[in-house]
Amino acid sequence: MANGGFVPTMYWSSSEVQRNNPWGVVFTNGDGKYPNKNDTLTRTRCIRTLTPPPAAPSGYGVAWTSDLGVLSNMGAASFQITGAEVGAVFSYSITSSGGAGNVRGAGVATSATQSVSGLDLWVLPDGILTLSLLLTNAGGSGAAATASAEKAPFAPIDCTDTGVLATAPNGSRCADGSIFAASLNGTYLITHISGCGHEPAGTSTTKAAASFTPTCTGGTDSITKRWANTTGVTEGAASLTDGMANTEQLLADALRLNPAAAYCHHMNLNGRTDWYLPAIQELHLLSENRTAIGGFPHLPILVIL
Repeated sequence: MANGGFVPTMYWSSSEVQRNNPWGVVFTNGDGKYPNKNDTLTRTRCIRTLTPPPAAPSGYGVAWTSDLGVLSNMGAASFQITGAEVGAVFSYSITSSGGAGNVRGAGVATSATQSVSGLDLWVLPDGILTLSLLLTNAGGSGAAATASAEKAPFAPIDCTDTGVLATAPNGSRCADGSIFAASLNGTYLITHISGCGHEPAGTSTTKAAASFTPTCTGGTDSITKRWANTTGVTEGAASLTDGMANTEQLLADALRLNPAAAYCHHMNLNGRTDWYLPAIQELHLLSENRTAIGGFPHLPILVIL
């Protein structure tokens, strides 16, 4: 109907003039009135609001803030978003012209200048690394902002030569695919690349019983193992620095079937079968050098970088 169903009388508003008198509007002349609020003869019509979505983010950019030509930066690279819309979600993908693989991530822009750091780029092949970033809000995604830089060429070292290891930086990649982790008390600790899987048909609670070669992707570590399958008395693995001795002691205790120690002991990787579960001080060195080594999960933090 032409008048939308309104009748020529007064309708309530939700705006109160004073304690007993809300505003009303007379639909014959548009006059504002404020009758007593308990007047039961006043008509009511309801409305709702539909707000158009905001425009998709625009005008932002991205740039590398770490020098990708320096090999030591590969374990903790960083970039910066400029002109970000605060509150918009950002997502990024980093690829290499040298081959397959990518590094992805996402977050929320908490300021117009937003930094992202701690990126492990060891997993990407040598070549030109291209960073592609999108900002998205309720109105959709903006255009991709990109930045490219050449990754420092991978120059593996001979990790069988202790003379080489004596001057090599922690996190150096070995020619056999391993990683030089750190030195401890005159010895050199070697670890394997990240993202390894279980032994065949293995689970978090199984104990590897024979030699196996795991599939290791170079991605973030996700495998979990129990330290022991039962509880009981102290098992005698007391060394703080000698993980090999601890591992051998745990394997001698067949009663508790130590899955983590057995996993390392039976692993055959990069032509080596002398892997073991690290002692606490050896593990601390891996933690201290986790950025250079790469592949370790990032702990949750309160502020999104």
